[in-house]
Amino acid sequence: MKKDPARLMTDESPSIDQLLKNLDQAMISERHRLRRQLHDLRKKPDEAKLAQWVARVQASCAQVTARRESVPTIRYDDNLPIAA
Repeated sequence: MKKDPARLMTDESPSIDQLLKNLDQAMISERHRLRRQLHDLRKKPDEAKLAQWVARVQASCAQVTARRESVPTIRYDDNLPIAA
């Protein structure tokens, strides 16, 4: 059963502003493309495409989180002059 396009992206789903805020957590290299796709979805609402878009944003945010967590800590040997 297809939902009424006028109701898409309203009470049942996150607002456009909330979705745009989520883009700040996505990969920088993907933000422009994702923002453009969201604006296209605003013009032509499609629940299936919106769900795919949300999944792409979540995957991008997960990639950012994984990269942040994988950064090794820097440790200097105490015998080096830089460690003093």
